[in-house]
Amino acid sequence: MPQDQAVKKKKKGHAPVHQNKFAFHHNPKSKKTAAILASPIQHVCRRCHEKIEWKKQYRKYKPLTAPAKCNHCGNRNVKAAYHTICESCTRSSPQSLALLEQWNNRQPAADDDDDTAVTASARTYYRACAMCVKEPAIRSLADQEEDTPEPTGRKLKLREVKTLERQEERALAAKRKKKKKNDNDEDDDLDESDEDMSDAEDPFLQAVGGAEKLLTGDAYQNMLLQREQGNIQTDASTDMDT
Repeated sequence: MPQDQAVKKKKKGHAPVHQNKFAFHHNPKSKKTAAILASPIQHVCRRCHEKIEWKKQYRKYKPLTAPAKCNHCGNRNVKAAYHTICESCTRSSPQSLALLEQWNNRQPAADDDDDTAVTASARTYYRACAMCVKEPAIRSLADQEEDTPEPTGRKLKLREVKTLERQEERALAAKRKKKKKNDNDEDDDLDESDEDMSDAEDPFLQAVGGAEKLLTGDAYQNMLLQREQGNIQTDASTDMDT
């Protein structure tokens, strides 16, 4: 056997756990995986939300077995995995209040357009991210239910907010429908006035004595025959006189 074929080089490392030919799939019969996928993601910023979503998607998410310690208040009130502060500290701790005041008082950039500036000035932040505590938390449906105040000061429930939105949509739809109806009525009035003006100003109708004296069809033919007979009689009487 030749010497160059006697020894083969060994491959370094080990075979990959998951092949690139197919995507990772969860075990469909795992109750733990189902519980992890069903767990809500709340009180975090957009970037942290994407991180937790990735961990849940690829089975890297590790739920808490016991409440964790909050970095702001020091109590064991953290019940969600990967959170560093508790739910109450996201909106009431001195650090979170300072960040919220800074974000809510931040003015839009000078190069932003009008729509972006109005949106940025009207946006209000209520929580700091419970995971990184560097960005404002995105608002979930539960946050909208808690943070939406009524003009009298009472907090509206989520169903009350949805009811007000539906009432506003109905009012706008009725207003648009009424405006469209008024526009159609104005167009009909303009068409009728144009027809009246055209009838009154038509020189042909003025010559025949108006639209009511306008003859068509058999009546017009009879009128022509009578006029022709009258002309013949007039010519005959003229010849007899001469």
